[in-house]
Amino acid sequence: MKLFLVDDSILIQNCLEALVSDFPEIEIVGRAETPLKAIKGIRELKPDAVILDIRLKEGSGFDVLLNIKAEDPSPVVIMLTNFPYAQYREKSMELGADFFFDKSTEFDKIAPIFKRMIQNAHRNHPAEKNADSLWAKSINSKTSKRGKKQYTVPSPEL
Repeated sequence: MKLFLVDDSILIQNCLEALVSDFPEIEIVGRAETPLKAIKGIRELKPDAVILDIRLKEGSGFDVLLNIKAEDPSPVVIMLTNFPYAQYREKSMELGADFFFDKSTEFDKIAPIFKRMIQNAHRNHPAEKNADSLWAKSINSKTSKRGKKQYTVPSPEL
């Protein structure tokens, strides 16, 4: 699975890299700190998933989200922010984000998402690795106001 990181904090990027190191199936194919570099990199590298911050150098993660969700197929997008305000969560979901997490209190929710994506990717043909096939039946989905699928992960069973 290919992952692209978009965050202007090197510390957060390093924490995400450490988290991903537990998953040999995941390869970080790119990183960006600005919206322009993120959009360009995501379009070129076509990752399966993107972890995206809202506040970035020189702009907003919302601009990135709007652009990459316009692509077909689009990657699974996990919004990870220090600003978990209701209006940001709502806007993220309206623009097509698949998940929205608070960096300080919900960082641990990312690993179960990766586990499910990897499990479902193993069950599906490689040519069909888009959000619908990666999530399969183990993830709950709904359609946003913009007609895009949104996904929620049931609590992991430990």
